Amino acid sequence: MSLSKEEIEKKRILVVGAGGIGCEVLKNILLIGFKHLEVIDLDVIDLSNLNRQFLFNKNHIGQPKSVIAAQVSKERYGPEAEIVSHHCEIQNNKFNIDYYKTFDVVINALDNLNARKHVNRMCVCANVPLIDGGTSGFIGQTTPIIPKETECYECQPKVPPKGYAVCTIRSNPSTAVHCVFWSKQLIQKLFGNADDGNYLNDFQFSSTTTRWKEVYDKVFTSDIKVLHQSEELWKLRKKPNIWTYEEIINCSDTSLLKDVKPFVKLYYNSFNILQQRYENNGPFEFEKDDDDMIDFITACTNIRCAIFNLQGISRFEVQEKAGNIIPAIPTTNSIISGLMIIEMMKVLSQKKENLRICYLAKKPLKNHLLTFEKTSQPNKQCYICGNEVSEFVCDLEVFTLKDIINQITERCSLINPTILKGDQLLYESGDDLEKEEIQMYEKVGKKKLIDLGFKDGETILFKDDIKTMTFILKEEDRKHDVINEEIKDSKKHL
Repeated sequence: MSLSKEEIEKKRILVVGAGGIGCEVLKNILLIGFKHLEVIDLDVIDLSNLNRQFLFNKNHIGQPKSVIAAQVSKERYGPEAEIVSHHCEIQNNKFNIDYYKTFDVVINALDNLNARKHVNRMCVCANVPLIDGGTSGFIGQTTPIIPKETECYECQPKVPPKGYAVCTIRSNPSTAVHCVFWSKQLIQKLFGNADDGNYLNDFQFSSTTTRWKEVYDKVFTSDIKVLHQSEELWKLRKKPNIWTYEEIINCSDTSLLKDVKPFVKLYYNSFNILQQRYENNGPFEFEKDDDDMIDFITACTNIRCAIFNLQGISRFEVQEKAGNIIPAIPTTNSIISGLMIIEMMKVLSQKKENLRICYLAKKPLKNHLLTFEKTSQPNKQCYICGNEVSEFVCDLEVFTLKDIINQITERCSLINPTILKGDQLLYESGDDLEKEEIQMYEKVGKKKLIDLGFKDGETILFKDDIKTMTFILKEEDRKHDVINEEIKDSKKHL
């Protein structure tokens, strides 16, 4: 079954994301002849977008991506189309289940794991087909999702963004990336809002006019002297270098320190610019396209690399790592967006038996860069599209109610859930609670599941505005339950 021109013009499509893939998708949809589109994106256009997001130019910098993408794509490719733009986050309450039900298909063009999970969940609940796609450098993937018929986005676990051990970043960096992350934490500590998760929260600095020197002496000299004294730490590698600010600044052009000197000067200049901004306007957040911030992180990164005998990196590489930037290549975006449209047309034409998951590789596999595989049936253990009743393995004597709330809320993308044990209300959350209610539920949340009367095989129910989910609590041998061991260990240090 193929779609007629009249049928195409009646279909309603939601495009989530107006970045590299989103721009290509909008163009393709309009060129086919679709007339009713909506596009959602929270971001604004910046200079770094222009090399691949072809709907934008320099005059658009600072304006909402969704608004400009809708305007420009309509002018170029679909003057008769009706395109509604929304400049806000996809988790906005106005995009509820009823909103999703107004569309024939949803296109996910996002680069954010949590947002993609959210759209997946909404489409499953609304029973609306979803076409998800993503790229990373030269590789990419397209996945068609038919609720309750194929695997959803969360049927298979997704690898979270890579993190690094705190001790490695602080005391024993082995790559330049570790130094970049350390420098990013430092800039947040010095000029940002308070953050309990900052690795350098124990650093204390004054607000004197020579604050730049106080910070330099601590992080690049006195702290290094302490690390230098640990024989155990440096058994397998060279000890860090100890250099004062004066030694580097006053070094001759023939000195081994000559390569570090420009970064020390850059540190001084960028620090004082940021300090002035901080004094005038208060704390600010890190921004990957802010030249002064990137100068500061570049300087700190390369000074620290030199101290720990590591190869330094360029300003561009620092910006890439500090901003967690995944290299985006226009050609890859174009290929993946084209594949997404092919799968979308299969869905709209009711050719579900022909649906394929498509992979784009960097290197040929059996002389092919593209690999295709059939879609699979939903994973019965999936929290989103599997059975309505799922098992949750835990140690009832270790897990508190709050432990299970945190894990299930994150896994299932629940928003302010209500928790029940049979008909008994155990826990509520949300902005409309009174102070006394919040305090009461916090107390309940700290209780262990066994103290709340839960036994092996009993059920616990989670409910928010969108979905109700039931979990069977299953006791497992503590020796084999890694999660329980981790929770036990963490509680020893509370």
